[in-house]
Amino acid sequence: MTTLARLSFWVPHERMDEFASAYAKQLAPILAKHDLVETSKSVRIVVDGIFSRLFELPSPDAVASLKQQLHQDPTWRETLTNLGTIFGTTFTAQHPDGIERYYGYLAATVVAEMAPLLRYHFELYATAAGPGTAVEAGTGFRQGMWQN
Repeated sequence: MTTLARLSFWVPHERMDEFASAYAKQLAPILAKHDLVETSKSVRIVVDGIFSRLFELPSPDAVASLKQQLHQDPTWRETLTNLGTIFGTTFTAQHPDGIERYYGYLAATVVAEMAPLLRYHFELYATAAGPGTAVEAGTGFRQGMWQN
């Protein structure tokens, strides 16, 4: 199994087509510079107001590394700031009661850096658990609602 990463953006439902165009023109070229090319596999669940794409990567470590590279890329950050303003979907706009309260587990400096950006996540989506071994399951037994 290949490692998959999911890149998701929070966008108003009624502006999803407009964002798809902006993504293709402005964000996809930046992703290509980081050697991120969309996979042909599709996201199983479509959530209203979230624009997602999947990318194949060699390992879970590559996902973490690329996440860091994107966060530090000034072109990526500038583009996300511009798109966040256009679509009204910055971290602060999403959480008017205070981004520090919503993202309380994040360091204050990270929160401050993220606030003006278009709200997005780039995370591990799926990967193999390990090589494993195949064994016959046998008949099993039922105990209440559980079955082994």
